[in-house]
Amino acid sequence: MLNCAWVCDDAFITFRSIDNFLGGFGLRWNVAERVQTFTHPLWLLLLVPVVLVFGDPYFAVLVQSITISAAAAWFSMRFFSADWQQAVVIAILLCVSKAFVDFSTSGLENPLIHALFACFIYGYMLCHGRNRTAYLCWIAGLSALTRLDSLVLLSPALLVTLIQEGRRSSVRKVLIGFVPLITWIVFSTLYYGFPLPNTYYAKITTGVSFGTRYDLALDYFTHSGTIDPITLLTICVGVLVSLSKPDVRPFGIGILLHVVYLLWAGGDFMSGRLLTGSYFASVILIVARVGSRRRLLAGVATAAIVLAVLTPRSPVWARWDETYELGEPSGVVDERAYYFNETGLIKTLIDPGVRERLKSEGLRLREKQPVVAARYAIGRVGYYAGPDVHIIDRNALADPLLARMPTSSGVILRPGHYTRSMPGGYVETIWKDQNRLRSESISGYYEVIRRLTRGDLTDGGRLADIILFNLGLSDLSIPSGVRVESYPVDEAIAALGPIPEEGFSGDTTGTGKLALLAESFLDRQQPGYAAAAWGTAQHLGAQSAAFWRLGGRL
Repeated sequence: MLNCAWVCDDAFITFRSIDNFLGGFGLRWNVAERVQTFTHPLWLLLLVPVVLVFGDPYFAVLVQSITISAAAAWFSMRFFSADWQQAVVIAILLCVSKAFVDFSTSGLENPLIHALFACFIYGYMLCHGRNRTAYLCWIAGLSALTRLDSLVLLSPALLVTLIQEGRRSSVRKVLIGFVPLITWIVFSTLYYGFPLPNTYYAKITTGVSFGTRYDLALDYFTHSGTIDPITLLTICVGVLVSLSKPDVRPFGIGILLHVVYLLWAGGDFMSGRLLTGSYFASVILIVARVGSRRRLLAGVATAAIVLAVLTPRSPVWARWDETYELGEPSGVVDERAYYFNETGLIKTLIDPGVRERLKSEGLRLREKQPVVAARYAIGRVGYYAGPDVHIIDRNALADPLLARMPTSSGVILRPGHYTRSMPGGYVETIWKDQNRLRSESISGYYEVIRRLTRGDLTDGGRLADIILFNLGLSDLSIPSGVRVESYPVDEAIAALGPIPEEGFSGDTTGTGKLALLAESFLDRQQPGYAAAAWGTAQHLGAQSAAFWRLGGRL
């Protein structure tokens, strides 16, 4: 685990929210608006005091991840194995899964999900006291507070438990057990204006058909099976074992339901990330239910080791200095391989300059302090840019308006990342904190979102808007099939034709043209277009003095 420890870009999204919270801005990502950009409230709340102790969230999240992952592994070996041989098999299976090892760190919530799954399965299989139902409800509630879709896997077992108890007190136990989740949903609704994280709305209001999402999900499973076959094969074995044993059959059903959910949702762009909970549960169920059959269990362990040795990207072959050539056409990527060279723990300890390089773009924004910058990968750049820079997330995970806009036409879809076009006037709207959207329907819709995310928390009118908007009773909406007026950067560059590069030393031809384009937009009193062109040039690495002087005009 230490050899493969790393932190992904999405973890820095959580870091920025924590940084703003500790800085007195509230639990928000862009300080100007209240938007829940994280999907793991409990993970974030546990991380806050660790950040206070360590100061640097990079090391804080690795300490938290490694500690919880080690505890989950120890717990599973201690309580789900009858002897040391079975414990060794659990250890082997956990160590040969690329997905499990990769996301036992990464900065995401997976370690806490693994620990809570172990506690839930323990309560379901090994506890038989009068408080069993209350315990399971409590753990399920905490799991949902960590990641809401984890309930898909746990719900069949929880439902069976409630049916078996068959008393009215079951309802009370469910309500008590889910108090943390209910409390958070109430807080989220009142504070952010919406009960669910913004990432949820960004991924369901895409206009992407189920057929397309299904194809994306198949790409997700195919990619995982190609680079990490042990994970999918073990999940399949875990399902078969569970379905054949009546006492743990609900877990097999839960794993299948979670697979169906992933097919509906379109998978994810991080290969294996959403499979680790099912994998961890499958390992426990396999050992707990076939552990007495020594030869079979030995065969499972041997097959896992052989397959790990034969798989090039297996954790068996992981090195602290490894890199991979990437470029999967499906949009699903080996996320650890992509970021490991910059955020790997051992590499960072050996070469501290690695972290300085990953800060560069964000620090450049912090020093120049443009009011608004549009980006696609928002984690590291957002965190290191600091609270004075407002980042427009083109994938809408952190933007309350774009999250409810249809996906941009003509873009290559990535699972979980659906790029949106910025409507005309949006940069000016954010820049000036005034509604300057040129589409009347989008402008009216945004005005409500603006009141929810920026309005006074004590305003009674805002509370009425929250109720009407979330219940779908508001008469405002973005018409289906609306054509979004995008900033025509690409088209304008093409129309410019050959342009001399004098005064743009250090720029590529493309960034030089973008800078000139931004200047022409300024001359025509179109600051929104100018900001979009300038921001794009900056993202592409423009560095000339003339470029930065133009930034000063903006």
